[in-house]
Amino acid sequence: MIGPIQDFCKKLIPNDLVLFYFSGHGYHFDGKNYLIPIKDADMEDETDIP
Repeated sequence: MIGPIQDFCKKLIPNDLVLFYFSGHGYHFDGKNYLIPIKDADMEDETDIP
């Protein structure tokens, strides 16, 4: 997911206005935030985040 977001940001020019809408789950672990786009029934704890 990071690659496509970085590619999009590289195309922006000064004064562009961007709205990023995310519908999904978020997770905070070890001082970092993660976007989880789907509910994974197998995800039980932070060790399941690669």
